Amino acid sequence: MTTGQVEDQRSRYLAKAEELESDASAIMATPGARRQTERHRQTKRYLRLLDAADVYKEYAAERYWADSLTSLERAHDGRARWVALTIGHKFRELFGSPMYGLTATITSVVLRRTVEPRTVRQWCDPADKARKKST
Repeated sequence: MTTGQVEDQRSRYLAKAEELESDASAIMATPGARRQTERHRQTKRYLRLLDAADVYKEYAAERYWADSLTSLERAHDGRARWVALTIGHKFRELFGSPMYGLTATITSVVLRRTVEPRTVRQWCDPADKARKKST
């Protein structure tokens, strides 16, 4: 998910929560609850709608947090790819091979996170990836 999609999703959930709160207020403002049982039923509906609105707000916050982290992790992949491509290109220039394992190890050390050799291979040799898909 992109950052924009994360924001849009959060906005949709918060809009639903607002709508439920508005509906709850409308229920309480509705005249005609003359008897005690009708008022009690009306209050129960009001509280259930507010509870549902709270659920939407909580879920929006949880999803926003989780999806934002995922989005940030993906943003770092661009940097990892750039580092791996630079190192792989230099190895290919010097030794005739991008040395995927060594490139992955160096990239992992530079960025202080794990980068798999198979990922480096996909980044450095996209034609190889396309060949495997076609067979």
